[in-house]
Amino acid sequence: MVSTDFDTYVSANMDVANQQHLEFIVTSLATGAATARWIAPYPLTVNGAHLGAGTASTTGSVVLDILKSTNSTAAAVTLFTSSSELPTLTSGKTETTSFTAPDVTSVASGDVLTVACVTKGSAAVADVSLIISMSGA
Repeated sequence: MVSTDFDTYVSANMDVANQQHLEFIVTSLATGAATARWIAPYPLTVNGAHLGAGTASTTGSVVLDILKSTNSTAAAVTLFTSSSELPTLTSGKTETTSFTAPDVTSVASGDVLTVACVTKGSAAVADVSLIISMSGA
């Protein structure tokens, strides 16, 4: 499944181990509003998230938040209880070294996942990719 929304692309695929890998690729970061959305086709459990970038930020960190809502018009809430747990790419790095596990892991059929940029680092950062690993519930 692939969808586009402005300069954000979303792709999802299921591998043989029943792992769903959902990837949000953002070619131009802007802080604030959530980017593209993905609607869960069936119940899933979120295992973690990995953040990477084609070009590293030269100053400041890239911090993204994964949001969930029950439908496209409902208010979205973060999967993380603390801002220090959000997927973060520190200055000079092109990828995180480990998966960030969220506090909220349950995704129901029809739930909507979106990604919001909390901080974008320097203007040099490009092609940010957030991979969310999920498994069948």
